[in-house]
Amino acid sequence: ITPDEYMLVKGNKLPEKYASYGEKKSEQYIKKIVCFGDSITQQDGSVYKETHAESGQMAKGYQSYLRELLGATVITQGYIGHTMPGILPYVKAYDYEGVDCVTLTAGANDFRYSAEEIGSPLPIGSEFNETTYVGAFQAAIEYILNANPLCRVVIVTPIRGYTKNGDTLRVMPTTYPDALKEIEKILEFQK
Repeated sequence: ITPDEYMLVKGNKLPEKYASYGEKKSEQYIKKIVCFGDSITQQDGSVYKETHAESGQMAKGYQSYLRELLGATVITQGYIGHTMPGILPYVKAYDYEGVDCVTLTAGANDFRYSAEEIGSPLPIGSEFNETTYVGAFQAAIEYILNANPLCRVVIVTPIRGYTKNGDTLRVMPTTYPDALKEIEKILEFQK
């Protein structure tokens, strides 16, 4: 091993176990990922229906990229038409033994079907209102981390979409991704 192959502080030595920049780290760290979400998550690997602009083509969701990049087993748990409170029971029913990472994403249906009040982020260990978008998100995260403290939880902010009510076009407000960013701050992810 030459100094050009690895970046080290002068005088430091390579640890006994290491991964070079060119190696896939998944062999050591991330072997199994579970992805929870709505139809955006569910569509990965599905063929678009005749009514879709890309009819007959296979949808390639973020899970496909995770498989390719990390070489990990990626399990899709996407539920068409579900809001985050509707996804929460599936999160709570899942067995997290051997799961290294969980992605959580929702928001399109929450915006489409619910009122403007989405809930507010609360401190860790609070009693969350699981009928709200934010409360269900926080309850899901804490459930996963209590079931498997070594599991990494990745919050995926929702795609900013729109919905039409009669002649009125509503655009998803930034309150949805902003609330998830606040949850992330509370939990101090990625330390």
